Amino acid sequence: MKKLFAILYATIISICPFAVFTTYQNNIPDVPKIYAETDITPYGGTPLDVIEEQIDYSHKVVDKYYNPYELPHYLSSYTCGISAGGEIIGFYDRIYDELIPNHTGRIFLGKYLYAPQDDEVNKMYDILNTLMNATSEGVTINNFINGVKSYVNSKGRSASFKSAIKNNSLDFNTYKQAILSNKLISIFADGFNIIQTFDFEEHDHYDYLTIYRNNGAHIMVAYGYYDVKYYDTQSRCFRHDNYLYVSTGVSIPALALLRINQYCTVDDAYITEII
Repeated sequence: MKKLFAILYATIISICPFAVFTTYQNNIPDVPKIYAETDITPYGGTPLDVIEEQIDYSHKVVDKYYNPYELPHYLSSYTCGISAGGEIIGFYDRIYDELIPNHTGRIFLGKYLYAPQDDEVNKMYDILNTLMNATSEGVTINNFINGVKSYVNSKGRSASFKSAIKNNSLDFNTYKQAILSNKLISIFADGFNIIQTFDFEEHDHYDYLTIYRNNGAHIMVAYGYYDVKYYDTQSRCFRHDNYLYVSTGVSIPALALLRINQYCTVDDAYITEII
């Protein structure tokens, strides 16, 4: 399963454990950046590289949470921005049934199940594609936000997008508080990684990861976090990693981890809510 691609092996130990390496482009260029479908691995594309990484430690402290409703597994035939916008709307349709008419989930064995993708979901994607002024190349951040707002307004609701950026980087504490408040975060990345949850192997005194690193500008929706600090035998924290639980925008893996303090450039991030 892990040998689908040629492996570039690297073991990385950080000497600056509390530094956040996420890059944030705090400017809007004269020609807005286009966020489009990109080759996403491990299925459906070719990675920049595949990295296997072992992190040895004496003990670790983990703070993690993800929304138990996760996100619906919808996919549009359009670009990633359309898929991401639809997932946000589908998530809140669980509360406001008018967002996607005639499309209702159900409870099964105590767990909420989103209704399968159907004609109503596809109609929503058609509308979003128009409202976002999408092209075959993708969508811009402003058009993504305006498109979601316009769609939600047409259903008698309102959508808000609040920046999660502080001091030119993703404010992880603000992000975590938003997640704990059951909100979503729209992530705009230029260069990113995907770690399937079963590729994050936790063993006694070491973690083993397979990281699929990608080029390209991509939009993802985040719904949780995994915050881990690693300590040596002297109880010194030598490494601090931040991960987001995200919808990848592809069918497999639909949900995965994104490590934001390495192999990721965050152009922008918005706390997203529909009321």
